[in-house]
Amino acid sequence: YGIIHFQIKRSRKWSLSRMDPEAEIYIQNLVNQYYRDLSTNRQAIAGKYYDPQARMTYQDSFIHGSQGIHEKLCSLAFQNLQIAVTGMNIQAVMDGKYIVFVYGQLRDGMDNPMPYSDIFIFASDGQQLRVFNHIFKITTQA
Repeated sequence: YGIIHFQIKRSRKWSLSRMDPEAEIYIQNLVNQYYRDLSTNRQAIAGKYYDPQARMTYQDSFIHGSQGIHEKLCSLAFQNLQIAVTGMNIQAVMDGKYIVFVYGQLRDGMDNPMPYSDIFIFASDGQQLRVFNHIFKITTQA
């Protein structure tokens, strides 16, 4: 992915304005590519994280650094992972970072779908946007 610089306009009160549509499409594409790689090419995942500061919470496990995150994701038992994104919300936050909330359903082969939610914070490494923070949770009904 090439880096795209987006200008965030601020009001007189210095609050962030509406999301730039070009930035929103770019980030949606990053997330969709992330899920394609998670389903079909987990080896490509490590390069998507901001190293060495990247952090991930997978269910209740905390993982630090892109190598540890890569090892965790490659160790998952899913063999035929299908990911259906139901919704995605994106907001610009300070210092050129973006927070993304994703929810949908996971399915491994013919198993019943499992609802999930995912939160990403993307940050620029000077060349491209990478995942800086990531929280993943399979959600269940109480």
